[in-house]
Amino acid sequence: MAYYTTEHADNSIRIAAGATAGIIGGILMAVFLMLYHQFVTEMGLWEPVNRIGSLAGLPAAIGFGTATVVGLVIHIATSAIFGMILGLTLVRTPGALMAIISGLIFGMIIFGIMYYILLPVLEPAFAQAGQSIPMMIAHLLFGLGFVFYPPLVERYSHR
Repeated sequence: MAYYTTEHADNSIRIAAGATAGIIGGILMAVFLMLYHQFVTEMGLWEPVNRIGSLAGLPAAIGFGTATVVGLVIHIATSAIFGMILGLTLVRTPGALMAIISGLIFGMIIFGIMYYILLPVLEPAFAQAGQSIPMMIAHLLFGLGFVFYPPLVERYSHR
């Protein structure tokens, strides 16, 4: 497994690369859940992001609306923040395989906290809806976004 020459990138580079990888993972996660809700549950394409928007106190929407936009902003911002956290916890820039493994483990930790601790408090109906498998897959997809972390560190190091 090859390591990039920027083994010990400074914090600003690790934060930027982590945020970008987190956003990529968040997009993978959102697309999966949106397609799942469109074609499997038939609740609609915008259902997952509308639920996030409703956590901000907005009325639940059926289609695209204000709750959708707010939900997308919250989801992408949260993905970036979690990406920054993971980027800062990686002591050295890993190769692609270790970045994926780290991302998958971190994604499962986030899944456990969100699904079993936060969602039952914030959105009890969703937590009881039996969505654990799709949510787990979505969080694994978030972790897969970290395959981009090593090349992002390399790219941001040479600016």
